[in-house]
Amino acid sequence: ARETLKAAAAKQAGVSVARLKTERGEVILPDGSRMTYVELAPIAATIDPVNDVTLRDPSQWRLIGKPMQRIDMVAKCTGTQVYGIDESIDGMVHATVLLNPAQRGPINGFDASAAGKMRGVKAVLPVTGGVGIVADNTWRAFQAAKAVKADWGKAAFPDTMDGHWKALAGSFVSDRQDSRNRDDGNVETAIAESAPVEAEYRAPYLAHAPLEPISAIVRVGDDGVDVWTGTQIPRFTQANVAKITGVDAEKVRVHVYMMGGSFGHRLEDEVVKQAAEIAVQMKGTPVKLTYSREQDMTHDFPRQIAMARLRGTVKDGKVETMDLGIAMPSVMASQMSRQGLSTAGPDNQIVAGAWDQPFAIPNQRITGYRAPDLAPISSWRSVGASSNGFFYNAALDELVEAAGADPMQERLRLCNDPLARKVLEAVAGMSNWTSARPGEKRGRGVALTKSF
Repeated sequence: ARETLKAAAAKQAGVSVARLKTERGEVILPDGSRMTYVELAPIAATIDPVNDVTLRDPSQWRLIGKPMQRIDMVAKCTGTQVYGIDESIDGMVHATVLLNPAQRGPINGFDASAAGKMRGVKAVLPVTGGVGIVADNTWRAFQAAKAVKADWGKAAFPDTMDGHWKALAGSFVSDRQDSRNRDDGNVETAIAESAPVEAEYRAPYLAHAPLEPISAIVRVGDDGVDVWTGTQIPRFTQANVAKITGVDAEKVRVHVYMMGGSFGHRLEDEVVKQAAEIAVQMKGTPVKLTYSREQDMTHDFPRQIAMARLRGTVKDGKVETMDLGIAMPSVMASQMSRQGLSTAGPDNQIVAGAWDQPFAIPNQRITGYRAPDLAPISSWRSVGASSNGFFYNAALDELVEAAGADPMQERLRLCNDPLARKVLEAVAGMSNWTSARPGEKRGRGVALTKSF
């Protein structure tokens, strides 16, 4: 890419490529003038890519192999880094929302007469699925929200966790099979010839719980809309705010801030949409909407719920068969539906972190089952692997135990990935795996998950 940009600069300036140098995102011409990669990109797009490239001599490296200080390190260590929640705009009011305890359930009506009389409260306004409370500071908005009486409607999913687990348990059927990325050996024959080891595992919904609760500032003005927030999806945010406010997307300016943690949480823009709904009713006034810590936990779009079932066999002290079925709702389908998009084909996140593990069990089958859509869910760090890493290693340990084998040694025996093997060997050495364990009732375990 760099050589193609140099070729574009040579074409533009009418000089030989050999006379050009590059530094800090710029091409330096023979006369010392500079052209940025940004201005050269449109020209580079019109010429054939340069494929015959001579790499720089290591003596010319300025960055590769050199210790570098993060450019944001000083600000983060001194508390001067500005996050979305830190921003303040002149004339700003503070808001929060009261939402259905049943996640994303509807609201039938509300009584805000008591809240409206509280000190500092400026307005109580309807928002999709709840109530927006506006005050002169965040604390007063939080307190006023507690005084609002709401009539909540029933959510579209089961009221109790028992209902969610039942939905997953009923998903291990052929018409819900979504993917089978691994089917080694002959699982059915091996299981038919031996008494199988069986087990079931569960992984619950989990909140993202970033250190910085979600917040956003939205101002609707005559010249367009401004949004100040930490987000991972500025383009979706721009489009959604445009729909809510009726303003052309080109006039929605999204100012993206450093995020105080996300883990996938800020792949959603619910807080921005709610702030926009309030701001459009208070034109000209910047509205800062902040979730309380409690609300950020209970009204997150959490990690998916998941369930796995194991059937397996052992033979001659070795793991012989693993048949692992995994059921969970589709994270991608849930997430994309909120942006008006649909998904096609299998959702391989259902089996991610299970089908691709570096263990050559002779008979190994990993099957994904797409459970019905339940509570709205979203990406959580490592997505499917966050639950499947546990499922796979727990299942492997069940089989190792049944075989009477050593968890580390059996993993090393089965491991067919050189890098993973080196990791296991290093951990075995660092933990003195083969040494006697001190005291009574003590043990040690090992797990290895290959994840993106």
